[in-house]
Amino acid sequence: MRIQSPVVYSYEIERSRFIGYLFRCFSVEDAKFYLDEVRKEHPNATHVTHAYRIGESIAHSSDDSEPAGTAGMPMRDVLEKNHLTDIIAITVRYFGGIKLGAAGLTRAYAKSVSGAVALAVITEPVQVAKYRIETDYNLLGKAENVIRNRYTHESTEYGETAVITFLAKDDPTEVFREITSGRYIPEKIGTEEMEIPVKNPI
Repeated sequence: MRIQSPVVYSYEIERSRFIGYLFRCFSVEDAKFYLDEVRKEHPNATHVTHAYRIGESIAHSSDDSEPAGTAGMPMRDVLEKNHLTDIIAITVRYFGGIKLGAAGLTRAYAKSVSGAVALAVITEPVQVAKYRIETDYNLLGKAENVIRNRYTHESTEYGETAVITFLAKDDPTEVFREITSGRYIPEKIGTEEMEIPVKNPI
C-alpha cells in the first residue's frame, strides 16, 4: 500500500521536538532528493533520521548519529507493520536538553512515523482495464454521467462523434448496452495501475 500524498506530523516530548515527514518514493534517487530537501529546510536540526521501503525488495534506514537501532529501525518497523511501500519516512529532531534513553528514543521515533501515518490517506494499487467508447452527442451527457459516477474518467475527444476514455475495475459492457440500447459498446484498449483509497485520515 502507499500514501496518496505527503504528510507532516510534529510533537514534543521532554522539550525535544520531533517532526515526521512521509513522502511517496519510487527510487533511491527519490529518497536522496527528499532527504536533501528536508535537511535544507532544517539546517539547525540535531538529527535527521530516515527509513524507506521501495517495492518489495529495497529497504534502508539510518539513525543519523542517534544510538544504534533507536531511530531508523523503529521508523522502518512502523512502515512494515502498516504494509507501506514506495515511501520514505524522515524524522527531524531538535534536542531539548533532556536525554530520553534508548527506550524513550525508540518510542519517540516510532511515534513520529505512526502519527504521520494516522494522518495519511492510504491507497492500494490495483490493475484496472482501460476502455474507450465512441458515442453521438445525444448520448454523450448520459455516458459521461455514468462514467463519472461509476468509473474513472480519463479524457473526452470531440469530433464528428465523442470518444471517451475511462478506467474500470468491472466490465462495463452491459451498463452501456443498456443506456445506449446496444448502439455503443466500450472497447477494451489496455490495462493501467490505479490507486484505490483504503484508509482516510483519522
